Amino acid sequence: MARNAFLIPPVSHYASRKEWEAACWKKLIRSRARLEPLVTPRERHALVIRAAALERIGAGISYRRIADELWLSPQTISVLKKSVGEHGYRSYWERGKTERKRGPGRGMPDYHSGEIQNYRKTKYGRVRLH
Repeated sequence: MARNAFLIPPVSHYASRKEWEAACWKKLIRSRARLEPLVTPRERHALVIRAAALERIGAGISYRRIADELWLSPQTISVLKKSVGEHGYRSYWERGKTERKRGPGRGMPDYHSGEIQNYRKTKYGRVRLH
């Protein structure tokens, strides 16, 4: 094991931690022997499912068929599709920190009108709740 300890280069050899992480990832994925002990069966399963979903998205298969076959939610499939354009996977939970903001029309009060009013978004549009 001591011989494998030097496979990962020191951080000091790179300008940033991001560059170091990318270089280490490339080294790890080249060898199953290096990656296998680092990944749990659950993580391995998640990687395989995501790769299969991306392959099917690229083939033009509908979200519904992908969801039925791989037991994924349409939301997960959508996140995977977005990850291709962004060059990185970010879970729905991670996206929620910055992209999904609550406000008027999403069950939150409308403070701009001077009085607090609750609205609910329905298939018919915004409906004011009394």
